[in-house]
Amino acid sequence: MTSNGPPTQLGQIPTELALTERQLDPFPWYETMRETAPVRYDEKRDCWDIFRYNDIDTVLCNHEQFSSRLSSTDGSTRGTSPGERKDTMIRVDPPEHGRLRGPVDEHFTAGSLRNYRPELERLVDETLDKALADGSEIEIVSEVAFPITIGVIAELLGLPTNDRDQFIQWSRGMLPPQKTRGEDPRRERTNPVNKIHKYFEEIIDERKRNPGDGLISELVRYGEDGSRLTEKEVFDTCNLLLGAGHITSVSLLTSAIWMFAKHNIVPEIRDGSISLDSAVDEVLRYRSPLHTMPRITRTEVEVGDTQIPKGERVVAWIGSANRDEQEFETPAEFVPTRTPNRHIAFGAGAHYCLGAPLARLEADVALSKFFERVYEIEITTRKCEPIVHPTLHGIKSLQIDVGTEL
Repeated sequence: MTSNGPPTQLGQIPTELALTERQLDPFPWYETMRETAPVRYDEKRDCWDIFRYNDIDTVLCNHEQFSSRLSSTDGSTRGTSPGERKDTMIRVDPPEHGRLRGPVDEHFTAGSLRNYRPELERLVDETLDKALADGSEIEIVSEVAFPITIGVIAELLGLPTNDRDQFIQWSRGMLPPQKTRGEDPRRERTNPVNKIHKYFEEIIDERKRNPGDGLISELVRYGEDGSRLTEKEVFDTCNLLLGAGHITSVSLLTSAIWMFAKHNIVPEIRDGSISLDSAVDEVLRYRSPLHTMPRITRTEVEVGDTQIPKGERVVAWIGSANRDEQEFETPAEFVPTRTPNRHIAFGAGAHYCLGAPLARLEADVALSKFFERVYEIEITTRKCEPIVHPTLHGIKSLQIDVGTEL
């Protein structure tokens, strides 16, 4: 199935999702594919798409046959994007994966993150004070979700508070705008990416001279002795944590408020008759912030009833797995009390999301405090505009009008 022509990009969006409406609501297509072509080869994108829960769980957990290192077995980098950093923890396999993840793993456990809860509560209060100061109209993405998630990851990394507004601007710039056919959205993301890289180069150099608190200083110490991380790996890890550490959390917070309002469960969330934890889990299943995870086959392998050759690229459709009828009852319904809820929004296996405990903590604190103040929500966005991206799923903005209790 390997193309002999110019390399194609794994990050292309399937033709079936080319329309904006399909990006916002890909679920009917997912259902069709689970029924008619649960494993299919897409010639245009030169990759295999996998749609069923059990098959996807196998792909994510079996690193012996499915590699996260997105290169072909001859060492080329077919299918990776220009400028993509290919040796971060999300793009390597065990045991190398454990070496890169180990130095930061302990900082993202639920126990370690409890130490940051007071700071997170202060940050959320400060953000909500500002968002609600000018009246009842709020734009959730820019006024609530981005400031909170950027602030949290900046605090963990030990970055200056004064730089957080700049991080928000850069991070929003990394998300592709709506594009016309034939345009490459990566061009428009190049500038903020380069600025973030330059910023971290300067911060890491400064931390070498003046070590301080925070994860960056600790990573620099690992890099200086050379026993666990190289200087390049320190730099790449910082870039990864800033990007991956908040983008999906922005979508989670936004989608939670959107779904709670749309399905009229705000009163039950406020009075505790619906568990916030359970409702957030259902948001993760129903509107998974990450809709795909790519892999490459290390051997010839059978998925379902389909043989996939060695060295082929595979896309596991997380968003489809979390709507699979064979795993979930009434999967197309939003059921905030769903039990059990074995969604795989955070992935599975060795690459289970490092930031999952952080995302849950952010959602717990931010949404609890939000609904302490807000007793009703009216969505005023006329038409939700999706993030057009091969991996991320969410909406660009959510304008609401709220009733508040000060």
